[in-house]
Amino acid sequence: NIAIIRSLLLASACSLALLSGCSDKSTAGVPSVSTPAVSGTAASTPATVAATDAASPAYEATLAQGIDFSKTGYPSFLTDMSGLSGAESWGRWTDANLGASAQFHFKNALPQQFKLILETKDFFGVNADQKIVVRVGDKQQEFSFNSADQVQHVELTFTDVGTANTIEIIVPKHSEPTTTDTRKMGLGLVSLKIL
Repeated sequence: NIAIIRSLLLASACSLALLSGCSDKSTAGVPSVSTPAVSGTAASTPATVAATDAASPAYEATLAQGIDFSKTGYPSFLTDMSGLSGAESWGRWTDANLGASAQFHFKNALPQQFKLILETKDFFGVNADQKIVVRVGDKQQEFSFNSADQVQHVELTFTDVGTANTIEIIVPKHSEPTTTDTRKMGLGLVSLKIL
């Protein structure tokens, strides 16, 4: 019986030695398992985002057609926008590293009365039950998320906005930067339309 136990212990020790030797071998060609990137692209520096948007030609669009956040550059009715990361295949994230809020500066004054249509999503529920504030001049509206993972349709009505030519979106919470993505993401913007 003692001989059998010694044999089993020796076999176990050999197996462990072989397994530990395997872990030191290169895993080239073997895909690693990781969580998928939420944003779809690597983090962009503020200078890169601004330079990319400024270098891209303005695309033609009416207020009703709105802003397609998956495009680089600005629609023809904007002078600039800030507080957003670079364009991705689905849209853009607000990025607190690039501004305390997302701002859209229009070439002309906004209509005195309009409906603001937003297609948005939250960054993995970081803003669940939080109020997202939208300001136009001295007028303010709020909305909150009812789903963390789906695109949410938001309609806000503004009246008597005076000569305001800026829309500001204030997001209360953002993601924490990581070693692979330094952005502070909060609100995903797919589109913005003015009707």
